[in-house]
Amino acid sequence: MYNNRFAPTDYTPPMFRPEQEPFRGGFCCTRVRIMAGGRLWEPSEVVLLAEMCGNSYIAEMAQRLNRSATSVKAKLYKLRKTDPEAYKRRSGTPHTTTSGYRRMWDSGTGRCVMEHRAVWECAHGSVPDGHCLHHINGDKQDNALNNLALVTFTEHKRIHNGCELRDGVWWKPCRKCGEEKVLSGYYKTVDGFPDSYCKACRIKMSGEMKRAKKREA
Repeated sequence: MYNNRFAPTDYTPPMFRPEQEPFRGGFCCTRVRIMAGGRLWEPSEVVLLAEMCGNSYIAEMAQRLNRSATSVKAKLYKLRKTDPEAYKRRSGTPHTTTSGYRRMWDSGTGRCVMEHRAVWECAHGSVPDGHCLHHINGDKQDNALNNLALVTFTEHKRIHNGCELRDGVWWKPCRKCGEEKVLSGYYKTVDGFPDSYCKACRIKMSGEMKRAKKREA
């Protein structure tokens, strides 16, 4: 009950007033307008949302229904709770991860999987242990089979560090001098990967730091 010394004790603010029509034998919290200008879901919108669920992205659903993505996600979650047989899980809706990879619904396993991994496994089988898939053109959204390459974790790390494989030998450009050198021309980091600077530049930088400390002393 809203209590205020400047208002009657039986006064209820408009934002907490439920709709007049009862819902399942009482007033449901989902039938309350929480924000000014809020819009309740119409039955036709719920039917359309159910048809798009599992076949469209959240952004596409929100644009077609003229609603925010947060509103669509919340409604999908509520539908899953009330009638899981009639509506797919919210995680089953295709979407793009924060890392830029696309996820799709796998009806066989009943969960979301990486789209590029599903494309590869459909043609070549499961990905071996210690290996991963690399997008050749660098576009994570392009999951065509000819754009996927099976590489080891070490090779994948080298590729994204700017290394290039030539005639079985890995080359890498130095961030300091810009010259391309074989990996033997670089010191290894704690993780076992080649340093960003070649040995010559690293030695030169070390000498400059020592001379600077002597001058400060």
